[in-house]
Amino acid sequence: MAAPRYQAQDSFTVTISGFPQSYFTTFNAVTRNRRTTTFADGRSANPVTVIGSFESTELTLSKPYDLNNDPALLRSLESWVDGVNAPYTITVTPVDRRTNSSTGPAMVYTGCKPTGHTLPAVNANEAGTPATIELRFTTRSVKVG
Repeated sequence: MAAPRYQAQDSFTVTISGFPQSYFTTFNAVTRNRRTTTFADGRSANPVTVIGSFESTELTLSKPYDLNNDPALLRSLESWVDGVNAPYTITVTPVDRRTNSSTGPAMVYTGCKPTGHTLPAVNANEAGTPATIELRFTTRSVKVG
């Protein structure tokens, strides 16, 4: 068995298909649970539980607002129509920040459909703090490696 190798939280690159210039600084943990139904079958004192398909929580990405590249991304999200536009693919890749090279298998989230976004907030008292945007997506599946 190989020795454990851990990855620091700041050593991942998060990208969205179609927008190579957009990088994201935060990515929430996605929880994947199986759908379940519990019922009494009338023959036993113990309930029966049926296990179904996986369901994922919403993906949330955020980043400092980039005046050069993010307007195109936000326009794309605003005009996205389910059934007309292809879903996005979001890739979370572990990297070595010194060399910017991959250090392991990526987590690839496919079938990502935008569910909402938060535009940059403005606060004149926060000098030096970048304005940020937040994007939210549903996902169909995730593959590691």
